[in-house]
Amino acid sequence: MRGWRAVLFLATLVAVDQATKLLALSHLDPDPKALSAVRIVRGVYLKISTNEGGVWGILSGVGPLFFIILSAAVAVWLSILLLRLREEDRPYTPALILLLGGFIGNGIDRVRFGHAVDFLYMTWYSKGLMNTFNVADLAILTGLVWALGLWAVRSFRSKSQKATGVH
Repeated sequence: MRGWRAVLFLATLVAVDQATKLLALSHLDPDPKALSAVRIVRGVYLKISTNEGGVWGILSGVGPLFFIILSAAVAVWLSILLLRLREEDRPYTPALILLLGGFIGNGIDRVRFGHAVDFLYMTWYSKGLMNTFNVADLAILTGLVWALGLWAVRSFRSKSQKATGVH
């Protein structure tokens, strides 16, 4: 994925994230004490939640400015990585775009509202971990899994090629 396709994928990801949050905010009760949640399928609901911290609410007391700066810094770093990818590292492009789109989407929320807007609520997911999230969070998770999986496969191939003497 290169050039305009990468930009289109990124723009679509951010647009879908922001559109779904706008729909959730306009159709769901934002009161955190509200018990109203819209069931999608068993164990998966639509319910507004806010996250003033990082993943799993970590550092939620530091304030939105920290996370706005962090989101911007990570977005710049990911953009630079994307622009400097070597040809053999192009398979990482979708993962980096997913990460970038997720940080941009949640960064927009932090600028607009002072927190990330979450709306996908799963009752079957561990209560000790994040159980309400959004499209940006899913993009970040997917990007991380993609990048780590690709790295693991490449690392395994490299080690097995060295062991057999193939380069």
